[in-house]
Amino acid sequence: MPKECEHGDRQVLDGVAVDVMERFEDGLGHLSRVRMGARALGETVESLLALTEDRHDGDAKAEDPLVQFLTHARVILDRSGETARLLSEPSFSETLAQMDSDLRQLRDRATELRSVTYLTKIVCAENTIENARLDPFIRTLEQRSVELREISGDAIHASSAIRIASGEAAAKLSSLGATFGELVQTAQGAATEIGTLAEGHARHIAVVRDNSRQLAEDIGGAVTRLIDCLQFPDAFSQRREHVVAIIAARDATTDAAERHALGRIAAAQLASMGEALVRVTQDAQAALSMVTASVDACDLSGGAAHGGPSAQWLQAAHRGNGLMREAADAGRSRLDASLALVDGVLGHIAAAIAGLEASVDLNGSLENSARNAAISASRAGDSGSALHVLSQNVHQVVLATTTLTERLAKALQRVHRVSDDLKGAGLREELETLDRIQSGAKAMAETQKHMLHRLGGQQLDLSRQASEIRHAAESASAAFRTAAQEAPRLEMIAAQQEQVLNLGEADAGVDLSWVEALYTMEEERSVHRALYPASASAAMGASAVAEEADDDLDGFLM
Repeated sequence: MPKECEHGDRQVLDGVAVDVMERFEDGLGHLSRVRMGARALGETVESLLALTEDRHDGDAKAEDPLVQFLTHARVILDRSGETARLLSEPSFSETLAQMDSDLRQLRDRATELRSVTYLTKIVCAENTIENARLDPFIRTLEQRSVELREISGDAIHASSAIRIASGEAAAKLSSLGATFGELVQTAQGAATEIGTLAEGHARHIAVVRDNSRQLAEDIGGAVTRLIDCLQFPDAFSQRREHVVAIIAARDATTDAAERHALGRIAAAQLASMGEALVRVTQDAQAALSMVTASVDACDLSGGAAHGGPSAQWLQAAHRGNGLMREAADAGRSRLDASLALVDGVLGHIAAAIAGLEASVDLNGSLENSARNAAISASRAGDSGSALHVLSQNVHQVVLATTTLTERLAKALQRVHRVSDDLKGAGLREELETLDRIQSGAKAMAETQKHMLHRLGGQQLDLSRQASEIRHAAESASAAFRTAAQEAPRLEMIAAQQEQVLNLGEADAGVDLSWVEALYTMEEERSVHRALYPASASAAMGASAVAEEADDDLDGFLM
């Protein structure tokens, strides 16, 4: 081969090497952007997964606050109806009417007692001795009759107040029941809608998590396949130096067999370099295509915060919360009025009970007074005296009032049972439960709103990062595609080396140990062994190269 031709081959080889190195430098620069983008995307995905982690056994599995609210609203509906029926049922009304009648009779007995006292006082006014005997008893009777009349009058007032307040409370409780009845009807549809949207929200979050996780895994897997690209420039540069050294030795030797052997080696190594260039760039383009395909296939829309299923669920939850707040406020105003009336009923019942207990005590005092008067008249031996007559009249009044108080006691027991039922209805406690549910629902909605806002921002970050990765991957792929276009030039140089070989020249016995010592890569040794398999040193250094590759991979992925 003429010296100028050989020199030209080396110039072409140097030019190819420069072009390949420039293209790979460009491609590796874009790969670095892919790698950093993949790292940032992985961190964003980890943050997204942590944000959307199901910490409460699944929001879709938990009972919706509106459903809980409705459960307790139905309790209020039922209990308010039951309480209203207690206050308005005929037997209770009859009891109140009978109690009012008995109290009025009791007041009449008190009036009768006072009349008897006055008449006795008038009859005995001129009889000084009789008047002296009667005076203490009459004063006691006057006081007792006044007290009994006042007590019975107060009890009549309490009984009338019970009847009026019971009617008003029953009406308020019926209104409360109607309010919550309307709520149950209105909110049932809303609860069903929220439940359906909650399931859609849960599915959407699951898809977002799966898509984001899959994207990070796909990009991370593709990046690990690019290790050969990282190693290739140095490997290609070393192989070029080795080929240049082989060509220079071929040109300098005068031994035809050695010249032939070195030419064959140079041609084979150049062809192998071209094949390696094509293989590495194709692998890189395939890995980068995986990156772009993963980005294109992944739905990274911001639907969680901007009109998607999660946003629809959140909006419905806010509407449900407003419905709960409105119902709780309306229910509270009606319940407060109802309970105030019920409390009034209970107060009047307590007053009536206190009056009855006082009348029983007073009746006992009257009976003692009548007994003492009878004993006094008996001792005097005057069974027809005014004192004896008065004591008999008092005794008859006492018997009548005793009968009345016994009936009143039974009536008040019935009223008292109703009051106990009113206390045990637990309407106020149920309303407080509604308040707690509504407050919890509001707090949960605010938490979800904040979470979805952050999730929307993270999705936008993912979308931006994925777009940047895709652009960098496309740029890197273009650079490697351009680098691959240098492979035909290497094949041309290899072909030129083969053209000048003397195919009839024997190269057996040529010492090629110095050539084997040049090699630093297993691929070079493999090409050499294919031509001259007798080499015993072909396997040297293989493990060191593998270890170097692992170190480069670790460094690349960091």
